[in-house]
Amino acid sequence: MIEMHLSTKQESDALEEAKPWPLWWPAVAFCLFLGLFSFLAWRSGVFSDELIGETDEAAHYVTALLVHDYVASGFTATPIEFASNFYLHYPRVGIGHWPPVFYVILAGWMFIFGDSPNAALALVIVMTAVLAFLVYRAVCSEFGSEAAAVAAAALFLCIPSVQSYGRMVMADLPVALFSFGAVLAWIQFLQTERRRSALLFALLAALAILTKGNGYALIFVPPVSIALARRWRLLKNTDLWLAAAAVAALTIPWNLFTQDLIVPTMQQTFGTGFLIKGGLFYLTALLKAPGPAVTAFALIGVVVTSIIPVWSSSGVKPFWASMFALLVGGQVFHTVVPAGFEARYLIGSFAAYIIFMVAGVDWIARRLSQYISRTYTAVSCAALIAAAFFITTFEIPRKRAFGYDQVAEGLLREPAFAKARFLCASSADGEGLLISEIAHREKRPGHIIARATQVLAVSGWNGENYRTLAQTPQEIGERLAAIPADVIVLDRTPGIAMPHVALLAATVQGDPRWQLHSVYPHTMKPTTLANARIEVYRWIGPARPDTGRLRVVMKPSPKVVLAPAESTVGTPAR
Repeated sequence: MIEMHLSTKQESDALEEAKPWPLWWPAVAFCLFLGLFSFLAWRSGVFSDELIGETDEAAHYVTALLVHDYVASGFTATPIEFASNFYLHYPRVGIGHWPPVFYVILAGWMFIFGDSPNAALALVIVMTAVLAFLVYRAVCSEFGSEAAAVAAAALFLCIPSVQSYGRMVMADLPVALFSFGAVLAWIQFLQTERRRSALLFALLAALAILTKGNGYALIFVPPVSIALARRWRLLKNTDLWLAAAAVAALTIPWNLFTQDLIVPTMQQTFGTGFLIKGGLFYLTALLKAPGPAVTAFALIGVVVTSIIPVWSSSGVKPFWASMFALLVGGQVFHTVVPAGFEARYLIGSFAAYIIFMVAGVDWIARRLSQYISRTYTAVSCAALIAAAFFITTFEIPRKRAFGYDQVAEGLLREPAFAKARFLCASSADGEGLLISEIAHREKRPGHIIARATQVLAVSGWNGENYRTLAQTPQEIGERLAAIPADVIVLDRTPGIAMPHVALLAATVQGDPRWQLHSVYPHTMKPTTLANARIEVYRWIGPARPDTGRLRVVMKPSPKVVLAPAESTVGTPAR
């Protein structure tokens, strides 16, 4: 039988120096993590790029601007009235498709640090550093080693997926932070059975779920950890059920209210095919993303902390039972719920995975301690992991740039466009970029920006059921006059091949009343696509009156439409 030698804070003495670290060291450690991750973000060029790390990044940012501006307005209008008018000007809002917590936090941050994209990025970077700090504290608590804790947290920050989403205005990192914090609170409850720990778990779990729906993966943590730790008596603990009731009361109403918006965002269809593909994808992502060396030691850690102890009389320790439950929850939830195939959903699992890696190193060092110094073995394993990680896995991911920041600057600098209405014809990504770049540069609400994917075509949230709303240049011209569009931003970057974009290009290029005003990008950055080309056309024909046909429809999801000439339905342009 394998003899278990797992270190605790009281018994560990080999992975750190005998002299205790100063009490102020945790603050220094957090600053170290924040500095390291800020440096990685800076090296990636993120502070000079557009919000194009993911399709939804611009939508998250613009939605936070909506919440910020509504609070700043003094609540002078109803939420629906304000949102409708805001959406008319900046039609890239995602609240309802996503829960509100991230937007509320980001809006509050904007009141202190400004509402620029870089300020928003800074918040996510800080939250990433906080998550790394929680990893650091967890390793310190379980192993008593500051050196191992700092190394583990720093390694977590260097995982490419963590780098990518820790410096994007996306909800994935915040939900990972709240989820991991909830697991730490749950560990305290398993160990102490205190009500405050149960309620803290409930609060953090609710924050995770109300940040993004995959926070519901936490529902697997209590049952799996209770079973592994053999704490069956907790099923009779009223505080457990109080916490469950609190999570349900805080989260279910929102999800029921917005279910018609959430369901269309699912990229896949539930069924046996997705269960198989999803299971393989997420297991592979968990094993592959941190690199082969991390995975090898993490699997050893999983076996010695959470698999073998299952057969012991006392069961798995609460700490390891909960960390293993976090891994199980992440795998099962994302395998069952057909949201898509995205490794970013597992960022919280990566944090637990790194801690299992430390357990693997510690177990090997203890097993060899009768032959080799534990310190020497641990340092050698750490060096092996670091070397393998930086050779095979480490990279600094770079965002793409298209030049929409330059387009926005040029449009807002042109006096003739001060009251112009813009039409952007691109993919949803490009339209979101122009909207976000203009929104943060001008006094809001300012220009009305129409999206060609809404007024010249129609499709579902993920691009399904696409069809054009205009079939000829004449019909395109009629729709342009109904907006009425004064400036067209036409994305001619190869790959933007939707039929309505091609038809619009043929229309404006064949109509002498549309004049090519400028072509972007003017300046090529290292991250700018080499073949990026954005053309700006201006209307030089007779002035066209506003027919009032550009309207906002809020249900089933917000969109700007061209209403029939006699229609009065929806929110008119203002």
